[in-house]
Amino acid sequence: MGLKPKTPEWIEQEIRATWSEAKDEGRDLTARELRENLKDLLKSKELVHLLPSLRKVQLVLTKARADYPKIVAQGLDTEWSLAASKKHRIPPEADGDLLRIWRFCRVVGRRFTIREALWASRLRQLVPLGQLLSQALDYSRRERFSDNFQTADLDARIAFIEGGKTPWLHCVADDAGVMPPHDLNPGELSNFGADDMMVSFLDVEKPGQAVERKLLLDLVDQPDAPLNFSHDERLSEEGDMVYALRLRKLSEELRWDGLDWNTMQKVARHLHKAVAGEEQEIKQMGVPWLLTGFRGPSGEDRPSKQSLDGILEQVNKTPAVDKKPTIRKKTTKKGEK
Repeated sequence: MGLKPKTPEWIEQEIRATWSEAKDEGRDLTARELRENLKDLLKSKELVHLLPSLRKVQLVLTKARADYPKIVAQGLDTEWSLAASKKHRIPPEADGDLLRIWRFCRVVGRRFTIREALWASRLRQLVPLGQLLSQALDYSRRERFSDNFQTADLDARIAFIEGGKTPWLHCVADDAGVMPPHDLNPGELSNFGADDMMVSFLDVEKPGQAVERKLLLDLVDQPDAPLNFSHDERLSEEGDMVYALRLRKLSEELRWDGLDWNTMQKVARHLHKAVAGEEQEIKQMGVPWLLTGFRGPSGEDRPSKQSLDGILEQVNKTPAVDKKPTIRKKTTKKGEK
């Protein structure tokens, strides 16, 4: 009977990260719970053969618990602010990009930590703004949760992909053996894929799509769900933020969890169209609309501020998004053959 292969470092890092991030929120996950979470992750990547034993998870968890107070004492995993930038000597030139990332995180419902801000500041000249949070997260998670912190592989990923603009050069260089050794979560290797869902979830320039994809990622029991919703209207950056905030608010209502993805898509399209209409009204009427325009003529809520029940009542009056056309049987008139 052969020996089970050594657990990759990225899997141990994932165990530590899952437990520590839950602990940040006041939850203390058990080794069994961590192993079940990890099993789901590995299944999604078709790597379930790498699932470590319960005993291995217990050993990693014991060390994570012992290290946690020291990591917390660093104070780097709390919410970022401009005051924190001053305290940690982050260059003022980074403030604009950091504020945009912070705003994006507030809109989509996640924290932006000091540790992530430090890395975003360091990487901001190396990657586009849309990818900056995703890259900063990879570095900060590696720093916080790795037993042997090194970044040569992450550095090479940026250098080679920025040189080639696609993963092509990176993959060829890896095959040629010129890349530093890496022991990465396979998800990290696809961070620049055009359709990679997690990267889109962290794209600072696309908050609306980020909220949509986060909601779709939760539909584990609906494998036919699309990668994202589709819309006919184009929104400004501000309009997209408004849409993202309203969609996230709707998704927090009780009835949302009972919706199938097709109904979610109809709700999202209805909301997107309503926000686009209000954006046009603002362009035409300016500030006066903002003073009175959040209510309709009779004092009712504007379409973009409707409750989920109100929107469902509206969209259910229209045909389903993917409804197939009715095929009518051709009738033969008298005299025709």
